[in-house]
Amino acid sequence: MKNNIKNVNSGIKKFPILALSVMIAFTGCKRGDSLYINPNSPEKVTPALMLTAIEVSIFNSYEGNLVKNASILVQQNAGVDGQAAPINSYNLAENEFDNQWTQIYKTAFSCKDLQAKFGAANPYYSGIADIFSAMNFGLATDLWGDIPFSQALQGEGNYQAKYDAQKDVITGIISMLDKSIVKLQEPAEKILSCRLAMTLFSEEM
Repeated sequence: MKNNIKNVNSGIKKFPILALSVMIAFTGCKRGDSLYINPNSPEKVTPALMLTAIEVSIFNSYEGNLVKNASILVQQNAGVDGQAAPINSYNLAENEFDNQWTQIYKTAFSCKDLQAKFGAANPYYSGIADIFSAMNFGLATDLWGDIPFSQALQGEGNYQAKYDAQKDVITGIISMLDKSIVKLQEPAEKILSCRLAMTLFSEEM
């Protein structure tokens, strides 16, 4: 009898602990609160986010494999091993620069998208996008000469953009830069958000 009473008392003492454990478990399983928001997967794009991605792509184009391979082709550097060796002997694959070509035009398209989404509200973003577009098209025409320019970046509207002569591309780039100068002379109160978003050239703005 005494043993039975001890077992009952022991069970009563353990019950509050078990109940508390269940309450904590259910309380910790909240749904839809801030714990389930992933800052690395935003639902809405911001101009700062777009601008950073554009800058990273430009860094890659100007300092990545494209420039490395070009320096080997003009014998500024030598490719002695791995992927650089065939380039050193001018043994190029047909698709050797496909990724770099695609990245340049994707970045230019992102510049156009940045202007379309945020350029009207803040002309500084539009001016910056013009400059970065000029940098991308300038690099492309320096390397390949005639490139799609006047009909480029139309997406589904034109998959077969014509190749413009290099002199026309350069004329278009100069016009693009002239427009950016005007946009960057807008009232100074609009510059702060752009400066905070800029990874490069922020202090020159």
